[in-house]
Amino acid sequence: PTGVFTILQKRADHRSNLYKNAPMPFMQRLTWDGIALHAGDLPGHPASHGCVRLPLQFARRLFEVTRIGFTVVVTDERHAPEVAPTAGAPLVGPAGGRSAPG
Repeated sequence: PTGVFTILQKRADHRSNLYKNAPMPFMQRLTWDGIALHAGDLPGHPASHGCVRLPLQFARRLFEVTRIGFTVVVTDERHAPEVAPTAGAPLVGPAGGRSAPG
């Protein structure tokens, strides 16, 4: 689902307790009822029960630079809405470059 979420939990080596013990590497939980960011196959069409699947290397890097409590914006638009950053959060600008606070 689209929306503004908070990272509630992080586990580098996680398996689903809902979907046949499916691997969910670099899992970052966004809701307590089953929505998370994690590495997974990208078949080119919606194929998840609600999670956001990411390429493995991107999921690993994102996992490294985030913390519990960070804000995550999930959007289906090309440009994400501006959200006030969490204190100490890295800011990511166009093409993944770091941005200075504004």
